[in-house]
Amino acid sequence: MEAAVEAGPAGAVIQIIVLPALSLCRSSSWLQSKNEILMRMEDSQLADDRMTTTRFTGGAEMILVTYAIVLSTYLVILFPTDVILALTVEDGLIESIGAISFLLASGVFLAAYAYSSGLGNHLGSLRTRQNTFYLLLGILFLICFGEEISWGQRAFHWMTPEWLKEINLQGETNLHNIALFHGKKVDGTQKSGLDMLTNMNRLFSLFWLGFCVVVPVAHKFSRRMSGWCEWVGLPIVPLWIGGLFLAHALVFQLVYESLAHADPSVRDGINELKESNYAVLFLILALWELKSVVLSRRQSVPAAY
Repeated sequence: MEAAVEAGPAGAVIQIIVLPALSLCRSSSWLQSKNEILMRMEDSQLADDRMTTTRFTGGAEMILVTYAIVLSTYLVILFPTDVILALTVEDGLIESIGAISFLLASGVFLAAYAYSSGLGNHLGSLRTRQNTFYLLLGILFLICFGEEISWGQRAFHWMTPEWLKEINLQGETNLHNIALFHGKKVDGTQKSGLDMLTNMNRLFSLFWLGFCVVVPVAHKFSRRMSGWCEWVGLPIVPLWIGGLFLAHALVFQLVYESLAHADPSVRDGINELKESNYAVLFLILALWELKSVVLSRRQSVPAAY
């Protein structure tokens, strides 16, 4: 659930405006349920207003610290090359942090799902008691965790099947290194053009850009989009977290381009750092959403006298 942030020291970073290219179709169920949608929007806004003080006591400081911690990880490029390679090696510290963050994000989203009774979805004629989007996010990041550790292959030392080994650029038991989803072809040459449409990094970037940036901005500035999101029960990422995703992507790109003539292993290491940072960002989002669900449940329970 999105909450407004007071203008302050973090204002320039938080207020990032992205023009969304979204269109919504009005179905018969939408027209028939218009009054109910508006009532849910009003109830949601009242809940946001009641929770703003609680959620943003010291909020600007917390946001600035979060931005500083995440973005300052790229200062690792100031370290000697051997230190960078030691930190970013396969199954090293940075990759382990990313894997654990994906696992924790999965667990937290599943906890939000379990606790979201009464905060369900309207999916056409289907209505759920709990918020299915939290369940889907929990499953997604559990898969990300499995992919990050090659489903335990390196821990349990099993062999990759020959048919998979032939199409996996690292010869591992995972999907994201298969040639179809990788940034390189089987022969090691870089993909370009239409070949990059199935690149896993590209698909992941489109996911966080749409879910964490485009939808929240459209929700804030479009009443129709806001009504649709409230109706289906889609979790809305706070703008400050969407801004953090954008700021992180920008800092990574600047750092990565600055290493154009560096050791390719160093560039690969910075790419590993980027992936781990995204896992941490989704863990931050998961914790925020769990807190939102808990507060919403508390607000819906009448006080006992």
